[in-house]
Amino acid sequence: MEINHTLLADPRIYQINRLPAHSPHSFRFGNGEACELPLDGAWSFRWAAAPDAAFGPATELQVPGHIQLQGGPGYRFGTPQYVNTQYPWDGVEELTPGQIPQQSNPVGEYRRTFLLPPSWQNCFVRFEGADSALALWCNGAFVGYSESSFNEAEFDLTPFIRPEGNELVVRVYRFCSGSWLEDQDFWRMSGLFRPVTVFTKPAVHLEDVRMETTFGPDYRWADVAFTCRLSGALTGRIGLSFAGVLDEVPLGETVTLRAHVEAPLLWSAEHPHLYDAAFVLHGPDGQMIEIGGFKTGLREFCLKDGLLCLNGRRIVFKGVDRHEWSAKNGRAVTREETEWDLLNMKRHNINAVRTSHYPDQRHFYELCDRLGLYVIDETNLETHGTWGLANRTPAQILPGANPDYRDAVLARAAAMLERDKNHPCVLLWSCGNESFGGQTLQEMSDYFHRADPSRPVHYEGVFQDRSWPNISDVESQMYTPAAGVEAFLADHPGKPFILCEYGHAMGNSCGALEAYTELAWREPRYQGGFLWEYMDHTLYRTLPNGSTVPVYGGDFGDRPTDYEFCVDGLVSATRVNSPKMQAVQAVYQDFALDVQADRVTITNRTLFTDLDDYDLVFTLSLDGEVLESRTLRLPLAPGESRSIAPLPLAVPDRPGCFTLDATVVLRAAAPWARAGEAIAKGQGVFDHPAVPAAPQGKATLVRGGLHFGVVGDGFRYLINRGSGRLVSMRLRDRELLDAPVELSFWRAPTNNDMGAAQPYAFAPWAGAGRYAKLVALAAEQDGDAVVLRADYALATAAHEPVAALWRFTGDGRCTLTLTWQGPRAELPEFGLLLPLDSGYQALDWFGRGPQENMPDRKAGALLGRWQCGVRDNADLYVYPQEYGARTDVRRAVLTGPELPPLVFGCEGSGMVFSATPWTPQELENARHPWQLPPQTRTVVRCALNQRGVGGDNSWGALPHPEDCFTVETGAAFCFSFGL
Repeated sequence: MEINHTLLADPRIYQINRLPAHSPHSFRFGNGEACELPLDGAWSFRWAAAPDAAFGPATELQVPGHIQLQGGPGYRFGTPQYVNTQYPWDGVEELTPGQIPQQSNPVGEYRRTFLLPPSWQNCFVRFEGADSALALWCNGAFVGYSESSFNEAEFDLTPFIRPEGNELVVRVYRFCSGSWLEDQDFWRMSGLFRPVTVFTKPAVHLEDVRMETTFGPDYRWADVAFTCRLSGALTGRIGLSFAGVLDEVPLGETVTLRAHVEAPLLWSAEHPHLYDAAFVLHGPDGQMIEIGGFKTGLREFCLKDGLLCLNGRRIVFKGVDRHEWSAKNGRAVTREETEWDLLNMKRHNINAVRTSHYPDQRHFYELCDRLGLYVIDETNLETHGTWGLANRTPAQILPGANPDYRDAVLARAAAMLERDKNHPCVLLWSCGNESFGGQTLQEMSDYFHRADPSRPVHYEGVFQDRSWPNISDVESQMYTPAAGVEAFLADHPGKPFILCEYGHAMGNSCGALEAYTELAWREPRYQGGFLWEYMDHTLYRTLPNGSTVPVYGGDFGDRPTDYEFCVDGLVSATRVNSPKMQAVQAVYQDFALDVQADRVTITNRTLFTDLDDYDLVFTLSLDGEVLESRTLRLPLAPGESRSIAPLPLAVPDRPGCFTLDATVVLRAAAPWARAGEAIAKGQGVFDHPAVPAAPQGKATLVRGGLHFGVVGDGFRYLINRGSGRLVSMRLRDRELLDAPVELSFWRAPTNNDMGAAQPYAFAPWAGAGRYAKLVALAAEQDGDAVVLRADYALATAAHEPVAALWRFTGDGRCTLTLTWQGPRAELPEFGLLLPLDSGYQALDWFGRGPQENMPDRKAGALLGRWQCGVRDNADLYVYPQEYGARTDVRRAVLTGPELPPLVFGCEGSGMVFSATPWTPQELENARHPWQLPPQTRTVVRCALNQRGVGGDNSWGALPHPEDCFTVETGAAFCFSFGL
């Protein structure tokens, strides 16, 4: 059969000879012999620029894998292309639904030979993922055709197989009519990117199993029914073993096996109890023909009194949205990578995943069942780009009521449901993403309800098209601010509410997450949300200099593109957690711990777990050094609170900064963490200010013609009389300044800043301190100290005045007080930038840590003593922007080989402190880390505060009002540095 452009473009032809979807249970011959033969590995491959073009020479490609990622450095098989809402052909070809690109629709042809095992009497093949369409031939005969990149396609090879050897030919087309239904925000690539397997069916075969559970009062018992669809010689019997119960019935096309379970162990993310469902098929002579089964859990998820409830209790989703992704292999994700992701989620208190925006590989659901993660399973559907087509009305947006696409869309839903229906982790079916409303989506929802009444249906597009309110059983929205959620619920009683996307994690982001997570405990109908998104979507690329680096959209010459919008994750594509995960772990924790001066209040936010299952550890520290620890074991039922008074460890009444940490830790190892790992933290800070000791020694003022000098035992400072800048800091015979210090009113713009046009709004502050003009300078000897007063006019249109009071003491330290003398103003930052010797590479600080934290992203960053390397760059983002800050820093010490320790201090609640190799201007001038200048200095910034990073979205949202840093007239910032 010819697969031509006309067929590929016809949405009514989305499959030919594809077998019905079914449950993916395991099965083997009765003697234990395997019934499957994986075909992963090297396949012979040829490439053509179009369906009617000639194929090039043969080479080898790996399966699973993407064609575009295996073409070598020259990308001879095309390049990956990243686009968000626009279609890949936008501006290149003018197309409407029902048309596909003619100028660029390459075809990859795969060939693979295999021998049929002697015991096999039939043969089938399964493709778990092919982007975007495949056509199959076996031994030269056409077998079938399939669209829908993320749904499995099985075909019967039996009429075509030969005992002496077989050849499969698979042609994969980059674009087809189904491409209009796959406008997800991701990289566009093609190929056989999931496993390929040939298999056989024994003489009697269990084709499909559908599990249904009915619970008794208070879940005291469960009746479990397994409806089985069988094929083959249907004479004999089928037996079931489940939870210690045996059942057996005669074979038939459809049979039901049952098990009654007393006191069932219920499945949840907290306690993912699984049962083995084992099936044995016997022939008429009693011979065992096939054995198989699967693991599953018993649980009830439903709407109860207007709330989403799991096993009778209101659930709160602490979720993330997750694309399948690997920096090396794109969407060809291994089981090991998936398991790393899910274990990482569990370690960070994430309890739910929304598959974005398609069903994942089989192993994902098996792992979620075993580890305990709730899943919103999403149909492979997104048509966001049709919203923006010129002159398009809502009635014309796909799928709407378009009859040509109806069957293809509903087939995608059925393929997902039939494969995943027996997984306890799947709590809701989702009708896809950002495809507006319409009759077809209503029919999909009706299908889900009809085929599986045990699960509610989710769809966010109802918010976009209110004319179809019954598609979704929940009110689902994206990026609505927390205050907006609360206001909406007040005006719209009825459905429970979730945010299927929120807290856009692009770059340095995720500010004020607690505004959302705490709302779930104040407003019962708000039942949590899913952070967008779990992982950055970078790919590796080799630069001309031979280095391999992570890249984003546009870096392959792909156009159109949406550039760095694909790097919006909590985790890097190389599977390294960003500092944002520190905050996620904190706001998603299951126990709230409020440590006050006279008591500790603990609230159990789990559904089914008593606090007594864990250890409660209290640790008292002084200036970051541990003084004492104590471990308690306390009962506290789910949903309850209790206070412990007085404090388990008494805070001494003496000078110093005391912290009391309360930590819930695992008493025993879990599948995802070792014993002793912390799952929840709280901290109380108790400052007892000390009277500072009088500095020893004397600082002497030296009046030079161009400089004021300050000298003393082991130190010398120089302040230029023309600029009022500190230009030299010589301690213990080493010059420590790489360049003059600068007033700092700027931080490198973040992705969120740029999306909200903040660089435009705050542009005057970029050079306000760097180019400040000295208005007046005076110096005097004040006993054993030297005091200089500098007045500056900032390089802005208003020339706002700022005063600097420098006080140098005999111990070699400088205390600087900056005073804002202008009118009230919003600033990106207010502080000082010190370019230091590059030898300063180690940082030890007492402040919030251990990872980067921002003024509006302090959750999880506890006050303590921490260390890091200046050049670690662990916090550096794929798109360079503000990074590396630590807040509430009381003391910081920089050290380096043969350099004197340089000590920074700030009394009271501390300062925002960073030590990195680059200035804010250097960061914002680069689009990739490798474009940053060489690391030739250590740049320290000490600030009263910074503007928050925000994160409600990345395309216009500002930080919350309390996080938009504002200075009033007279605001002062005082800190010290020196020996």
